[in-house]
Amino acid sequence: MKMKRRTRAAAKAITWRIIASATTALIVYGSLRYNGFHPDMAVRLGGIAALLDMVIKLVLFVVHDELWHKLVPRRAAD
Repeated sequence: MKMKRRTRAAAKAITWRIIASATTALIVYGSLRYNGFHPDMAVRLGGIAALLDMVIKLVLFVVHDELWHKLVPRRAAD
């Protein structure tokens, strides 16, 4: 049962990350197109922004998680 829950949580996290990065790409694309950028350049920069968003947030999450485990005391049940 625990493994099924973990698999489901991982799938949820991955699909959410895809949705969030696609949203970033669309915001960047729309902003650039609104400001007169060529569609090809707007797509490239939107994709770059989405990739950077994904990598930066992954790194920040790992750092946050490490700090959390060092600074927040664990309960006896953990």
